[in-house]
Amino acid sequence: MAMGPVHRARIQGRSSQLTTERCKALALGARAVLLGRGTAYGLAAGGEKGVDRALAMFQADLARTMMLLGCASVTQLGATHLEKR
Repeated sequence: MAMGPVHRARIQGRSSQLTTERCKALALGARAVLLGRGTAYGLAAGGEKGVDRALAMFQADLARTMMLLGCASVTQLGATHLEKR
C-alpha cells in the first residue's frame, strides 16, 4: 500500500515541540505528531525507564490540555479550539 506525501507541521515558524503545539497540529487536521526529542532525552537520561517516564509525562500533559479544552478525545479537536492571533 502506497503512502501519501509526509508533511512536517510547523507552527509559529518552528517545529512542534510542546504538548499544546501538538494539540494545535491535531486541531488543524494532522493525523499524527512526532515525539522524538523528548523520548530521545528520556533514553539518554535513563534508558528504557527514561523513555517510559518521558512518554508518561507527555500523556499527562496531553490529558491536562485536553481537559482544559473540554475534549475527551483528540478526535474532538478542531479549528474551534484555536484562537486566531
